[in-house]
Amino acid sequence: MISIFIVKYKLNNTNDIERNLWYQKLVVATNSAEGFIDRSELSPVDGEEFHTVVLRFNTSYNAKGWINSDKRRQILSEASIEHISGREEMLHINNQFWFQATDNKKMIPGWKQVIASFLAVYPLTIFVPKIVAVLFANIHLLSILLSGITVSVIISTLMVYIAIPAILWLLKKWIYNMPDKDGI
Repeated sequence: MISIFIVKYKLNNTNDIERNLWYQKLVVATNSAEGFIDRSELSPVDGEEFHTVVLRFNTSYNAKGWINSDKRRQILSEASIEHISGREEMLHINNQFWFQATDNKKMIPGWKQVIASFLAVYPLTIFVPKIVAVLFANIHLLSILLSGITVSVIISTLMVYIAIPAILWLLKKWIYNMPDKDGI
């Protein structure tokens, strides 16, 4: 799961050569960070004072690892007041998957995802088509296409907003291998 770390900062009026050497040291350290993918740098436009750097990491675990690393902390402390000011940071975690490990260190095994998905979708595929068929029969509508679309929309909506969240809540200890409160 890609994570994006955004840093906005203002350059102080200091020695450009010294600042560039310091910044290059930061770039080299970032590029060698575990899980680092790439960097985009945005210069100020239209009179703005802030530069923006966008760093992408392969997982939120690796992004957080870089953010909290001693190496980064050391480099920033060397010249942060002298070279940059007004630093703002934001971590965006692309959390688009239902089955995300809580510690971001590992993916949930596919077979567990299949079982959880099956438990969520199976009851819906049994009951929703029957309910839609009865409703359509009561209003004397016999369109197979409209019936199929209606069933698909209802099942998709129930899966996203009710079934999968409920299954994940019910099976969270098993899916994420979380121990009981007693440590068992």
